[in-house]
Amino acid sequence: MNDDLDGQDPLPTKLSPEEHYISSNHVPSTLTFYHDASCPRRVMVYTDGSCNGAHDDRRAGYGVYWGPNHPWNVSERLEGEQTNNRAEIEAVICAIKQAHIGGITHLGIVTDSKFTQNCATEWGQRWARNAWKLANGEDAKLREPVKRLLGVIAESGIEIIWMSQMLTIDIKPTKSFPGQKPGTSGLRKPTKTFMEHGYTENFIQSILNAAVGQLLNKSQPVRLLLGGDGRYFVRESLQSIIIPICLANGVSELFVGQNGILSTPAASFIIRKHQLDGGILLTASHNPGGLNADFGIKYNCGNGGPAPEKLTDAIFAQSEKLTSYKTVKEPLNIQLDCIGSTKYTLSNGQTPIVTIISSVSDYADYMRTLFDFDAIKTLLTGSNQREPFKLLVSGLNGVMGPYIHEILCNQLGLNSELAIKSQPLEDFGGGHPDPNLTYAADLVQMIVADSSIAMAAAFDGDGDRNMLIGRHGFFVSPCDSLAVIADNTDCIKYFQENGVHGFARSMPTSRALNLVCKSRSMQCYEVPTGWKFFGNLMDAKLCSLCGEESFGTGSDHIREKDGLWALLAWLSILAKRSQIGLPVDVESIVMEHWKKYGRYFFTRYDYENCESSQGDEIMNELKKLIDNNRISGHVYTTVSGRQFVCDFCDNFSYVDPVDGSHTTNQGFRLIFNDGTRFVYRLSGTGSSGATLRVYVDTYESDPAKHTIASQEYLKPHIELALELCGVTKITGRIAPSVIT
Repeated sequence: MNDDLDGQDPLPTKLSPEEHYISSNHVPSTLTFYHDASCPRRVMVYTDGSCNGAHDDRRAGYGVYWGPNHPWNVSERLEGEQTNNRAEIEAVICAIKQAHIGGITHLGIVTDSKFTQNCATEWGQRWARNAWKLANGEDAKLREPVKRLLGVIAESGIEIIWMSQMLTIDIKPTKSFPGQKPGTSGLRKPTKTFMEHGYTENFIQSILNAAVGQLLNKSQPVRLLLGGDGRYFVRESLQSIIIPICLANGVSELFVGQNGILSTPAASFIIRKHQLDGGILLTASHNPGGLNADFGIKYNCGNGGPAPEKLTDAIFAQSEKLTSYKTVKEPLNIQLDCIGSTKYTLSNGQTPIVTIISSVSDYADYMRTLFDFDAIKTLLTGSNQREPFKLLVSGLNGVMGPYIHEILCNQLGLNSELAIKSQPLEDFGGGHPDPNLTYAADLVQMIVADSSIAMAAAFDGDGDRNMLIGRHGFFVSPCDSLAVIADNTDCIKYFQENGVHGFARSMPTSRALNLVCKSRSMQCYEVPTGWKFFGNLMDAKLCSLCGEESFGTGSDHIREKDGLWALLAWLSILAKRSQIGLPVDVESIVMEHWKKYGRYFFTRYDYENCESSQGDEIMNELKKLIDNNRISGHVYTTVSGRQFVCDFCDNFSYVDPVDGSHTTNQGFRLIFNDGTRFVYRLSGTGSSGATLRVYVDTYESDPAKHTIASQEYLKPHIELALELCGVTKITGRIAPSVIT
């Protein structure tokens, strides 16, 4: 419903209690009430309003029903203006007053008026903050009754939950769709594929069957989190497909991010904080959004982390044999922008609750416990001794806008004018929400052009990736960022209080982290690409900090990478340097790190949207070289005259040290006798075709060479890496799509 209009709800059907409400004596002891079977202290009341006739002949009335022949039951003619919405509001006001007088502390209001519920939970507060003006500037027509409603609710102090109509469970026949196999982080396909009839329905049913099916079959409570990155089809899929399917399958409680918005890091934390069974996240991460772009769905487990391969394999197996899915027949008309709870009644007697929660507040409160916000705020706003540290932040029109404004602007004092592209948009403003030098080039240009900007940061579509840029456009590679944080954990409140158990990196990430681990005599784990592989290490307290070269950094505070956490970690390091008189400059930190440990030059070449057959051909040719032992010991000479001798090659595999699970075929590695390393792999995050990633890294100890640009230093290395895989010959491409 549009809250800008004094619209009319349809005439209500008469409501009556159902069998799942139990009758018992409660407060006050002399009266009998209906109680919520799932929460016996909650008293149930039914409210209703109606209006018949037209114009001057309209007659409106309201009713309150507490039970058969109950002395509190009310059926009255409405005084004043005769409208249906006023009658619905008056019924609720009457019920709350009665409950307050009667000493009731927990109340379930059953009403079919979404308008009244919205006024009580969201719209009324918004109108009050806006001097009782609507979004279009007009006066709120129901100002007085809504003010009375809000006043009665506040005065009563009653914990109120809103309940809705009975829903009929419907079992729909379906046929399986090929290829619903989750990749590195969920299932990603073109948006139009997910919009095909039955496609999303099948995948959601498969997730429920595989992830929580045993609990549902035993009628045990299942509590899930839902939300997404705000891309096209998130709201529609939540309202029309996912919530109805979850309710019909017996999920007892759903927590949904306001407006369907939840960053992936926030979702991980909320799952852990509220001890939920898991979460369904609607995101294709850094992939573009829109009708003609990409959509994605992933499942996170009860530890807040991505589903491990064992579970994703089970989801895929379910999708291949699925013949039906459960949903509800009636449209739910869920208002995703209204914070509050609604309880539904199913035809099988179950009473699930859907709660719209703040997307930001829990996560923002948690961040405050992990970092010294006072020190960071002093850094950003300045002090008598130092000018403000000017930070420029881009949300790339993804999910991070609300988090940027609440945490960085409202709590840490960042000027809101320095928060750009901070409005979540369904198509990310037509851009590619991938924080790298190609897709965030405008951010780089801004910091290059304005020498007063000390640091810039960008986040991807779902908020788990970050890019950091120093003054004058100094690029901090994710590999170096991880190593710098690892070397400065003593500057970060979270590690000061919890200690450091170990470190980990994805295999393609440069070995800069290994140098820090060696210096600190700590273990450094090397895992396949995909954050899910860090989860077991963190749960077993083997790893406290980890990262990927693909702009992902995080710690064991949650079980996802966390873009804002990485920025706050860097700001903590900068704040500490400010306090002890060291240069408060990103480039200085990195240069000092290289001087201490040496530099790993690193680059990644992405060839996006290749034909799948081309990607397979490239990998097959590399496999032949390795299997036939045609690389080891071979001397290669580049056009520039540089010689390389291959010392070792393999197809990376991983044995999890916690559960012993074995993961194979994770990318070809070629290591040369000077320590140079080439890695080749096909990405698992694309929605179609194939993306070839070629990684090159090598070590340099001479500080005099540390300032050489990566592409210049690695030119002969890159030349050989591309020649060996034959990417130009097979694809015809003379340049990559993205260079990192």
